[in-house]
Amino acid sequence: MKSILNYMIFILCIALILIGCFPSRNIKIGFAGSLTGKSYELGIPAKNGFILAVEHINTQGGINGAKLIPVIKDDESTVETAYVVAQEFIEEDVTFVIGFLTSNMAPVIQEPLSNEQLFL
Repeated sequence: MKSILNYMIFILCIALILIGCFPSRNIKIGFAGSLTGKSYELGIPAKNGFILAVEHINTQGGINGAKLIPVIKDDESTVETAYVVAQEFIEEDVTFVIGFLTSNMAPVIQEPLSNEQLFL
């Protein structure tokens, strides 16, 4: 679990470096993972690490004064739901997406997210 938290903090730091040049505004940052279904053991600790990282950054003043707004989605460990979740991120104007956590989701979410978000 500690390695998942370290991984999430590392990924979030990369995202923050990339968005550091954005104007001061709130930044929606998405997390997608299996919070239910067969891969929930991976998704729950990753989500918790994501929340901790976002809270830490926001308590330090955000990024150039902009607060991170977490948008957390459950892909339910299914490719069908993962596709819907990817579409929802686009509709909700999420700037960055951290996740999806399992490799079987990659082919499904590439098409909707590739042109819209920086997918980490």
